[in-house]
Amino acid sequence: MVIFTAATAPETAPVASLLRAKEEAALGNLKMVRGTIGSQAVLVCPSGMGKGAAEVARVLLSRYIPKALVSLGLGGATRPGLSRGQVFLAHRIVLWGDEVASFATSPYLRGLAEEAALRAQVPLSQGLSCTVLRVMTTPQQKSEVAALAGADMVQMEDYWLAREASAHDVPFVALRAVADALDDRLPVGPDGNWRWNEVVSHPLCVAATVWGALLGLWRLRRVIAWLMRLWG
Repeated sequence: MVIFTAATAPETAPVASLLRAKEEAALGNLKMVRGTIGSQAVLVCPSGMGKGAAEVARVLLSRYIPKALVSLGLGGATRPGLSRGQVFLAHRIVLWGDEVASFATSPYLRGLAEEAALRAQVPLSQGLSCTVLRVMTTPQQKSEVAALAGADMVQMEDYWLAREASAHDVPFVALRAVADALDDRLPVGPDGNWRWNEVVSHPLCVAATVWGALLGLWRLRRVIAWLMRLWG
C-alpha cells in the first residue's frame, strides 16, 4: 500500500481521481478513500493544515505499514523562476525557525518522480522546501524564508509528515504544485482564510493564483499516474 496525503480534500484530487475500485473508509475520525492504481493498493487521506498533519500521519502509520508516504498539495515559491503551476520535488524538508531540524526525502522515490515527470512531459523543479507555521502571503515574507533557510518553496505540512515517516521507518517524498510565485501577494490571512475585502480589490491576483493551483494539480495528476505505473 502507498499512502497519499494533502492538507485539503481538493489537493488530494490528483491521486483520488486515478483510483479504481474506489471505496470510502474511516479510521476513527479520519475520512479516507481506498482503491488501486494499476497493481498498487492506495489510501488517500487529507491531513489538515499545519502541524496537525503529524497526528494524522501518526495514526495512519500506526495502523498501516505502507511502502511509502507521499505528500501532495500546493506551495508558494520563494525564489525567482519558480512559476505558478510548476511541479516541485523536495529533496530535503526543513522547519522554519529551526536551524537543525531537517529530513531528506527518499532518493529512490525522487528518482521515480523524476522519471515520471519526464515520461509525463511535465517540467519538474527540485530543491529545499521549508515548512512554515503560517501562510506566507507577501513577497517579503517569502524572500526572508529563502534568505535565512535557503528554501525554494514554503508549505505547512511536509516537515511534520516527514518526521512521522522517519519515526516509523517509512520512505517519504513530497510533490507539490506552485500556487503562488515569489512576487504574488496572497489575499489571505495567516490562518489561510480568504480576506474577502482584498479578494474584491485584487481579482486578477486571485484569478492568477487559482489558475496556477489548477494547472499545477493537473500536472501533478499526470506525474502521479506515471509514478504509479513505474512503481508497479
